[in-house]
Amino acid sequence: MSEDRRRYFRIDDEVSMKYRCLTESEFSQLLKERQTGFPDKIALSSAFSSTSHQMKHLVETIRHRDADLSVCLEHINEKLDVLIRLLVANEHGLPDHPSHSVSLSASGICFHAADKLPEGSILEIKLMMFPSFISILTYGTIVHCQRDDNGDPEYPYKVSADFSHIQEEDRELMVKHVLQKQAQILREANQSLPDPE
Repeated sequence: MSEDRRRYFRIDDEVSMKYRCLTESEFSQLLKERQTGFPDKIALSSAFSSTSHQMKHLVETIRHRDADLSVCLEHINEKLDVLIRLLVANEHGLPDHPSHSVSLSASGICFHAADKLPEGSILEIKLMMFPSFISILTYGTIVHCQRDDNGDPEYPYKVSADFSHIQEEDRELMVKHVLQKQAQILREANQSLPDPE
């Protein structure tokens, strides 16, 4: 395990996801388009989310001076988030609800698939995470694909992929998502503990 992989926490999560295997030529073409072309709606969605995180501190500062203005800015931000969420869902066919159980970190993903996927091949992965509805388009390399007869018989193959080409802003959004999920899991675990007598 590399130093980078050790730095990132891993969680079990429910996400909306689509993926497909790419040939080397398809992958090269997509990377070229992504670097030179206008960003697609998933890239715009993650840019919106990143900007929203950066704005939170500014909105808090404004709240002390003008509470009404800060509320107005928050509502505008929510409207923009809803709009970009709809655009992503329509363009990429991502459902607006969880479709896959995954093990997720900022360095990779593990999920179950219906068919055996060739190890070493490149995946295009489109993810939507909840409850933030943050969407990410990234590319991964399949590290393992093994049969797992303990799970759903319709999805008998367990696939592990490393994110080989992920934009730094997207990685930061994923780190924040994983940390928020971990905090939520800890809160729920603490609430389920019996009260000390």
